[in-house]
Amino acid sequence: MVNGEELQPGQIPVDAVDPDQLPRERGLSYDEIARIVGSLYLDSHIRIRTVETQLGSVMQQLKNTVEQLQLENVRLKREISARQPS
Repeated sequence: MVNGEELQPGQIPVDAVDPDQLPRERGLSYDEIARIVGSLYLDSHIRIRTVETQLGSVMQQLKNTVEQLQLENVRLKREISARQPS
């Protein structure tokens, strides 16, 4: 039983609190907020640049692979047409 109410099976006992009665912590100053936001922005920017660099590398590898496959395709077509009787 919590706060005069019977608990149902599976319920977790929770005591209600009034948020206005809780102790208050010191708020953040403008400089602290600016430092946190700036740090988050910088971290995000660094991660984006890293992903862009990796993406550029992967794109170049894919271009090279496509080029190789196209050359192989041309070679195989020539080989097949050379084997067919006229």
